[in-house]
Amino acid sequence: MVRCKPIDADLAQSLYATESDPDGNAYADDVELLLTTLHRAGIRVAIVSDIHFDIRPSFAARGWIDLVDAWVLSFEVGAAKPDPTVFAAALSALDVDASVTLMVGDRAGFDGAAEQLGITTLLLPPLREPGDCRLHRVLDLAIPGWRRSPANRTDDSPLRPAKL
Repeated sequence: MVRCKPIDADLAQSLYATESDPDGNAYADDVELLLTTLHRAGIRVAIVSDIHFDIRPSFAARGWIDLVDAWVLSFEVGAAKPDPTVFAAALSALDVDASVTLMVGDRAGFDGAAEQLGITTLLLPPLREPGDCRLHRVLDLAIPGWRRSPANRTDDSPLRPAKL
């Protein structure tokens, strides 16, 4: 057993506020491409996260809020990954069957639990920096041939849309 001394309440509140600041939490550079392309294709998206604060304002500030159909945040549902409850909540919120769902994550010990419900699970390499482009792998599975769409091509990169 480890005994910890309580920390000052003001310090705890400051630390929590700093760690919970959405502007201090970077997203992968290719999140917008992923969400926009899935949305255009009519593919519904749920964000399932163990986050301890509401990230919806951060998505809204970036113009992504309307690209997400459901939010399953562990602090709201009272369960965290790898508890299958969070994945079941996402299925319910989207009103979809596990057999036609793709769960994308980057932590096998947590995200892999979706397969317990029969959800196909894609585990990506962990994000090390925002410039790591890895979400095109999701689009390759969900929308074969998506790169050939003119909306998804520019002169400088086949992975970044010219205009959203």
